[in-house]
Amino acid sequence: MEDPLHNRLLNGGAWALAGRAASIAVNALTLPALSRLFSSEPAEFGLYLLAAGMSLLFAHAGAAGLNLSVVRHAAVHLGSNRPAAAAAVIRTSLWLAAAGGSVAGALFCLGVSTLPLELCGDFRHHHVAGIIGLWIVLQAMGLVLADAFRAFHDIRLAVAFGGLASNALFAAILMVSLLVNPHPSLQEVLSMAAIGWGASFAIGAMCLVRRLRRLTAAAADEPACAASSTELLRESLPLMVSSVIMLATMQIDLWVVGWYYAADESRVALYGAAARLVGLVGTALVVVNAVIPPMVAELHAHRRMRPLEQLLRGTATLAGVPASLALLAMIFAAGPMLGTVYGPYYRDAAPILMILSCGYLVFTAGGSAGITLMMTGHAKASMAINVVSVVLLLIGTVVAVPHGTIAVACVMSFTMAAQKIAMLAWVRWNLGIWTQLYFPPTWSQLRQTFAHPPANTVVESAT
Repeated sequence: MEDPLHNRLLNGGAWALAGRAASIAVNALTLPALSRLFSSEPAEFGLYLLAAGMSLLFAHAGAAGLNLSVVRHAAVHLGSNRPAAAAAVIRTSLWLAAAGGSVAGALFCLGVSTLPLELCGDFRHHHVAGIIGLWIVLQAMGLVLADAFRAFHDIRLAVAFGGLASNALFAAILMVSLLVNPHPSLQEVLSMAAIGWGASFAIGAMCLVRRLRRLTAAAADEPACAASSTELLRESLPLMVSSVIMLATMQIDLWVVGWYYAADESRVALYGAAARLVGLVGTALVVVNAVIPPMVAELHAHRRMRPLEQLLRGTATLAGVPASLALLAMIFAAGPMLGTVYGPYYRDAAPILMILSCGYLVFTAGGSAGITLMMTGHAKASMAINVVSVVLLLIGTVVAVPHGTIAVACVMSFTMAAQKIAMLAWVRWNLGIWTQLYFPPTWSQLRQTFAHPPANTVVESAT
């Protein structure tokens, strides 16, 4: 008997892999172009990297975790043949994300205009706070929009509108504009990024509206219902805290460097270039995390712990082995890689790239421990681990930054590794499974990843 979970994993994994490869290719074109565009003003490149990171963080805060909870609620309603309820959840989540994104964007603009920090002064000097605020709103809605497609197991559209389309549109607009104006300002570059997200959201919204209309038509006999905003937010907010703190953990080092070395912004550009490059490879788990959340929830609900572990460890291996090879290359050939991607000036960031790659190596090898906690009813545990990690990271980077950016990179690398080890231990203690990659991997182990028996024939007890 053919297993639908098997088919969804193969199909979703293929699209997620293709989407991730396309995203890396787009960034591989955009980042070098931007670094050379701002070659005479490396400080502006550093500000762009800071703005991109901050906008994504505020967008996740504005989305309020709805991008994660909409998958669960809508998928449950669809699986229970309640299409009207699923459509109501998606609509409510989008409206809440629009409101939350607007609040987050307004708070960012307010902070930039009032806080007496040199970094805020730089954003004020370039008149970009309003553009970044709009970018935050568009990203918040785009995150929920993309994950709404995951509820339908449509990974193709989820990947497309979860950042790939917006980045591709931004890259296209940037390349065309360079033909007219070879030296655009930071304000113009950020405007192009916001336009890319706006166009992506508009196209994705049209696709989703058609999907919702089909749901409504299929629910002719279903009683009218409305999703409870309070219930959605009650479940979403812990998820939001975890996701925001995870993002903050990935960016606090750059913020601290940007704050402390505001008068020496070339250091910000060097550190940001290394962090962004290693982040591209270190987010290989995005491929896995884009596909497995509904499957993790489904397997855990049926107490199929052995297939769940095989799914987690097999997908961690498939994502982690190529990423680990790339990270090892960054450790042993950091200078040449930085020079090739960004230009000769950025070879000085080689020690930072080497140290950060070590932390990302452990983080990637640990697999999807965080997603596992969120999808198995342990969101509060994930939140607690992330809160402790981000507090320790903030204290550590503030203490280390006077000693140089290499010291900051050491703190960042150690904290990332410790955070993933703590999550691995919690998953093992409470669920009795592991999530890290197989080492060394065997063909039989990987084959089990794609060989789950049908959910209605095997029900295992927790180990």
